Amino acid sequence: MDVFSDACQEAGKMALPEPLIGASVLVTGGTGTTGKLLVRWLLEQSGASRVIVFSRDEHKHHDMLRDPRFQHPALHSMVGDIRDLRRLRHALEGVSLLLHTAAMKHVSIAEANPTEAVRTNIEGTMNIIEASRDAGVLRVIAHSTDKAVQPACIYGATKLVMEKLLIRADAESGKDGPRFDIVRHGNLIGSRGSVIPLFQEQMKSGRLTLTDPEMTRFWIDDETLVSIIYRAIVDGKGGDIFIPKLPACRLDTLAQAIAQDATIEIIGARP
Repeated sequence: MDVFSDACQEAGKMALPEPLIGASVLVTGGTGTTGKLLVRWLLEQSGASRVIVFSRDEHKHHDMLRDPRFQHPALHSMVGDIRDLRRLRHALEGVSLLLHTAAMKHVSIAEANPTEAVRTNIEGTMNIIEASRDAGVLRVIAHSTDKAVQPACIYGATKLVMEKLLIRADAESGKDGPRFDIVRHGNLIGSRGSVIPLFQEQMKSGRLTLTDPEMTRFWIDDETLVSIIYRAIVDGKGGDIFIPKLPACRLDTLAQAIAQDATIEIIGARP
């Protein structure tokens, strides 16, 4: 069963509003879990004339182009990195809407490589702002995280700076410049590298590892994520942060729901 298509049918067609009808749209990080979800909505529901998937991962581009779900004449694949301002400017030629999902997102990897997290999440955002202005992009919707609120890790701190940069950029845009808005949400259920696929793999051995059973996660499903992005496109006035009301649960509750009879090993919070 295709959960995404069923969700879209239930929600009704979410076509792009004026003046974005028939627009060219670019999705940074478009080969990631969140990016692919948005690309499918853009191809199947939005009425976009061109959907550019912008990502630095060549292998994921290859997989997407072979995937029957993405066989669509509006799809354009473009290898590129948001760290590369020149390439980004080229990608944004003729684009009206930019959905920005590209980021370093793994907490422990960002913590161990803080300069790389800064280059992607902060400097990459600065490139998004500059290139969008140069190309005459109308709207930019960027993805943030609940971890940006009172951040305790490098990942959250870089996302906090990202939000500040975009809000300030919107204030400086003037009436004819791009409108920059933000959607701040929790973990996409089942996204690659998140805890649910980890628990599902571990339950095959009957043993699950928890950092701290009292830690919580906010969760968002496919339909809610697409809906909140659509709402930001329709209702965003520039400088807005959209925060969907999301369910949360403790890690031990999640582990028990996935593998009730598994042995739970507490390994302690990561540094």
